[in-house]
Amino acid sequence: MAKFIKTMRLKSTIIKHCSLLRFLCYHKLILPIIVWHKRRKDKIRILFVLQNLSEWKTETLYLEMKDHPRIEPLLGITLCLETPGEENNIIKYCEEKGYEYTTLNPKKNLVSQVHPDFIIHQKPYIDQIDKKYRVSKNLSAPCVLIHYATHTTMESFGINSYLSLRSWKNFFENQSTLDAHKKKHRLGGINFLATGLPFMDKLTLSADQFSDPWPAKDGMKRIIYAPHHSVPPHFKKGYNYSTFMENGEFMLEMRKKFEDKVYFVFKPHPLLYK
Repeated sequence: MAKFIKTMRLKSTIIKHCSLLRFLCYHKLILPIIVWHKRRKDKIRILFVLQNLSEWKTETLYLEMKDHPRIEPLLGITLCLETPGEENNIIKYCEEKGYEYTTLNPKKNLVSQVHPDFIIHQKPYIDQIDKKYRVSKNLSAPCVLIHYATHTTMESFGINSYLSLRSWKNFFENQSTLDAHKKKHRLGGINFLATGLPFMDKLTLSADQFSDPWPAKDGMKRIIYAPHHSVPPHFKKGYNYSTFMENGEFMLEMRKKFEDKVYFVFKPHPLLYK
């Protein structure tokens, strides 16, 4: 039995190193050639793959690209694998805004449908990406990962996720977060770049650029309660981010106790109910 375990460990190590070697060849040899050819084009087509309105955090980037003479941004809306039907909300939003978009066919890869030069994804999770939209099925269009939220440095599954390893560029909100991820990245952060994230642009705007969604400006405190959906044991084993089971009833009591002094807004993760 000991010999069998030792052999299996050796095979696992060999497979792991072969996989890393393949990734490094892709980043060092293949991607530079593809990108060099793309940059020589007069017009560069960049596809935003969208499926959930609440997670579309690159709209400001899309609008900036529309005004750029060398860039043609494209919106591709696909079925939402995580929450079926959610894609209808982003379709409605784009129609209200007058944005042109393409409804993507999950049976065809992205390159054959809209012929992009680069592809922008916002979620690094492989189980939430249609098989035909993955990097391996669209090698002629380098993938870019612009995360829909700020990164967490408390775990490693996101750091070494499918798109994190395979994307041409993986953008971060600041150098400190990048450095923390780089230490755990299987490729040593070879494709990491600290630029800030598009949704952070709104933080630089003045308050008068936003409508106030709160009921009244009467001096009452405002509290947003936004619990995560990783409730144990219903979520993946080991990922206990949510404190909803511990604090949910308490927050309800606080709302009742201070209803004449505090505005409470319940804004949970979209998957909490599920």
